[in-house]
Amino acid sequence: MEMTSFNHYAYGAVGEWMVEVVAGLDQTEDSRGYKRLQVCPQPRGRLTHASASLETPYGTAASAWSFSGDRFTL
Repeated sequence: MEMTSFNHYAYGAVGEWMVEVVAGLDQTEDSRGYKRLQVCPQPRGRLTHASASLETPYGTAASAWSFSGDRFTL
């Protein structure tokens, strides 16, 4: 049986990009341990919706957005 390590930089980098850029869920520059968050999704291309959640020491942080026609909902 072949095993693939999910503890590889490429997997983490893609996941980080999806949470921080696509879903827009990130901590502020002066924050440590996700104590202060900012939500600023950056929709690109043909994406019509995204959502993500992150377990932090302070509880669950979540973001979701969608396009419906010309309407953007966060």
